Amino acid sequence: RTLLKLAEKGALVYYSHLRYTTHPHVSACHIWEELFGVKPLLKAGLRAEVADYLYIKFDDWVLRIPEVRKDLGSTGFYPVDARPIGFAYRKPVFFESQRGKGFTVLSAHPIELHLAYSSLYSNAYKLYERLSLKAGVKPFYKAQNPAIQVKYWLKKGEPKIVFLLNHSYTPLKTRLVGEIIWGEGRKENGLIELKPKSAIVLEL
Repeated sequence: RTLLKLAEKGALVYYSHLRYTTHPHVSACHIWEELFGVKPLLKAGLRAEVADYLYIKFDDWVLRIPEVRKDLGSTGFYPVDARPIGFAYRKPVFFESQRGKGFTVLSAHPIELHLAYSSLYSNAYKLYERLSLKAGVKPFYKAQNPAIQVKYWLKKGEPKIVFLLNHSYTPLKTRLVGEIIWGEGRKENGLIELKPKSAIVLEL
């Protein structure tokens, strides 16, 4: 119940559920209901549910993972006091619950494992962007392309330093005004262009 206490104090607890297809269902139901506000659909001893692909629809965006591993399944859940926020195959697969001052979010499918083994996906970054906002995390700067990783150094009385890393194999641009103090990049009309698989450091 440590996670429940964290949520009640104001934290956001996110869990992406995994059930291997060869493992029988043996989880404790009271934990699901207390923490996430759901109950498992599977009875003890039954095998996991397996998806052919994942097309998860949220209010204003869709997460698509057309390639999924067939040995990664789901227990399947139905809400008790949780609010369904994402649907696949016309069934709720993402749930949000308020617990005290905070929230819990449950994914019925192992999103991160599917992403790790797939080269085809879209909008995955939006999931973590929304979770961050729900947790009250507001980034100082966000790149316009999710393949650009951003880090920054902020200290009162000192220049703001921003680190940009292009994870892709193509040149990428993002809107940012500043002086490049390390790395190879190109500035043009308020845009910074990063070479493939490269990093730059800017002073703002």
